[in-house]
Amino acid sequence: MFRSTRRHLAVALACAAALVTAACSGPVAGTAAGPDGPAGPPVPGGTARILTINEPRSLDPAVLSNVWVFDSALGNALYGTLMTSDVRTGEITYRMAESFTTDDGARPSC
Repeated sequence: MFRSTRRHLAVALACAAALVTAACSGPVAGTAAGPDGPAGPPVPGGTARILTINEPRSLDPAVLSNVWVFDSALGNALYGTLMTSDVRTGEITYRMAESFTTDDGARPSC
């Protein structure tokens, strides 16, 4: 029993040492990565692999949910984004929309 516990402890220490070593390593050779990620302006193109909880039930933009864990990445990739907000400042940035106003001041029609 003592031998098994000792072996498990050795494996746990080896795993912890590997994690610490990997966390302290620098960027991979040949990449221009800084402390905040790749440097330079974004460029179009490339490939993204996105893990989803399940397949979308529909590709209808009225049915897709724009909630982070559900269909936001799929819907935004297919149809674009009308507006985005900065989580720190709350500032709205218009993407596909030009404004968020109405001619009637949003009065009910009834």
